[in-house]
Amino acid sequence: MLRDIRNRVDFFLRSSLRWGRTVDVEYTEKRDAPYQAEFEEFFPLFDWKTAIEPLRERQRLVVADIGCRTFLFAPVHQKKFRELGFATTLHGIEIDAYRRFTDFRTRNDYGKFYASRAQDGYFHPIDVLDFAEPLDVAFLLDPFVVKGPLLHWGLPSANFVPERIVEHVHRLLAPQSGLLVTSNPDEEERDVTYALCERFGFRRLEERYWEPKPESESSARFGAFWATRR
Repeated sequence: MLRDIRNRVDFFLRSSLRWGRTVDVEYTEKRDAPYQAEFEEFFPLFDWKTAIEPLRERQRLVVADIGCRTFLFAPVHQKKFRELGFATTLHGIEIDAYRRFTDFRTRNDYGKFYASRAQDGYFHPIDVLDFAEPLDVAFLLDPFVVKGPLLHWGLPSANFVPERIVEHVHRLLAPQSGLLVTSNPDEEERDVTYALCERFGFRRLEERYWEPKPESESSARFGAFWATRR
């Protein structure tokens, strides 16, 4: 209860103090390169060529990274979909976009920077439930499906609505060809995510386990690939 009260106050304050700073390009790209490289390893674990075939007639895909934090994976998304033969419109969506780092820059500052590095990229400092554009592909990487992590990361318990989020994402995705990628840091969250996805009409195509190198600061990930088509 006390943590939730504190989170509500902190979230309100940081969402109100929206001033930012210009991003230091050289420092940012050097800092984020190892995490981008890890996502480059994670992305091709799945059989994209087969799953994306129903979308082959399209030249451009609409892709969303939901809960993208600083949207640092935007360049990787663009690169990987280009390798698959598609141009992309990329959307980064982050509810806690005005969380501030020690350099006094916000996630919004970095999100807009990385959106500008993509050919057609957009960063949205909003709740995904307020996002309404139809999608072809969505990424839910480490969604808050149990309350503990959400509170740990400073969000109010009122934002703990995993059922609504999964249902909303399913509604946004193309009904016969939409694709979803999920990842979770442990088996408990993986199982909850699977149950939610299956409940709201996703069909699981693949499961993959990604493990970082020993020197990495990242944790292992339970990944899954989903389709909206029956």
